[in-house]
Amino acid sequence: MQLSVVIAFRNEEKNLPQLLNCLRQQTYKNVEYIFVNDHSYDNGEKIISEQFENALVIKAKKEGKKFALQEGILQASGDWIVCTDADCVPQPQWLETIAETIQSQQCDLLVLPVMLSFRSQSLFERLQATEFVAIQSLTRFCVKKQHAIMCNGANLAFRKSLYINIIQQNTNTLRNEISSGDDIFLLHAFKKNNHKIATSDNPQSIVFTSASSSFSAFFAQRTRWAGKAYAFTDSDTIVVGLLTILLNLSMLILPFFLFLNPMIMLILGVIFIIKLSVETFFVQKESSFFNFTPTFSTIVLLSVIYPIYAISSVFFGTIKTLNNK
Repeated sequence: MQLSVVIAFRNEEKNLPQLLNCLRQQTYKNVEYIFVNDHSYDNGEKIISEQFENALVIKAKKEGKKFALQEGILQASGDWIVCTDADCVPQPQWLETIAETIQSQQCDLLVLPVMLSFRSQSLFERLQATEFVAIQSLTRFCVKKQHAIMCNGANLAFRKSLYINIIQQNTNTLRNEISSGDDIFLLHAFKKNNHKIATSDNPQSIVFTSASSSFSAFFAQRTRWAGKAYAFTDSDTIVVGLLTILLNLSMLILPFFLFLNPMIMLILGVIFIIKLSVETFFVQKESSFFNFTPTFSTIVLLSVIYPIYAISSVFFGTIKTLNNK
C-alpha cells in the first residue's frame, strides 16, 4: 500500500531540516512525499530541494493551508493521504504504524495522536501539555465510542478516493471560505458520509510539535481553533462544545452573584468539582500513552484558569473569523 505524505508549509525554513531528517529515518518505504509551498518568502523550498531527494515540491496557486493541501492531495498517487505539519517531529516507525493500523482497522480516516515537546520544564509549558493531553484524550475517547468530534491536522490519514468524492459533491462541506479547519471540517465530512473513523493505540504513531513560546502565540492558536466553531454542523461536536462553554462560562459568571445568595457558593463548588473530576479523568486516562503525568496541583491550576482563556478565545476567535469572511 502506497502512502502519500502531504505537507503544506509557509516560511518554515527553521523547522524543515528537522522534519526532513525524521522523514529520512522512516522505516516504511512505500511512500511519496509532497510538499506544497503556501506562498513562502524564505528559503524553505530550496532547503527541501537540496536536502530531500525524490520529493515533489508544488507552488500553491491559492493562498491558505486548506487550498495548499487540496492541491497536494490532488497530485498524490497513493491510496492513502497522510498529513502533518512542517514544524512536527514524527518518530521512525510513524508511517509503518499508520500502514499497520489501516490494515487492522479497515477504516477510512485515522485520527492520530499529537503531543507537545518541551523547550524547558516551565510551568507554562507543563500547563500547555496538561491541556493538550486532556484534549487528545477526549478526542481519542470519542473516536473509540464512534462519536468523533475533533482531530488534529498535524497527524491525520484518510483515503484519497473519499476525499475526492467529498470535493466533487460540491456542497462546501470543507467550508473553504474559512481559512482554518482543514482537519475538523474534513472529519465532519467523513462522518456525515458514514465513513469509518478510527485511531491508533501505538505510541509510535505520535508526532510531536513544540509548545507555544509565549502566551500571545498560545492564545492566537486557541482563537484560531475556537473561531470556526460557529460553522460546525456535527451534532456531537456542537453538544460537547456547548456543554464546555456553559460549564466554563458558569465558572466566570457565578462569582459575581455570591452576594445575592450563599447557595451560589455551593453551586459554584459543585460545578468546579465536576469540572475538575472530568479533566482529571481525561488527563490520567492517557498520561501513560503520551508519557506525561502532570501533578494534581497542575491540573487544579489549569482547571482554575482555563475558563478565562477558553471563553475569551471563543469570543475573539468568532469575531475575527466572521470579520475575515
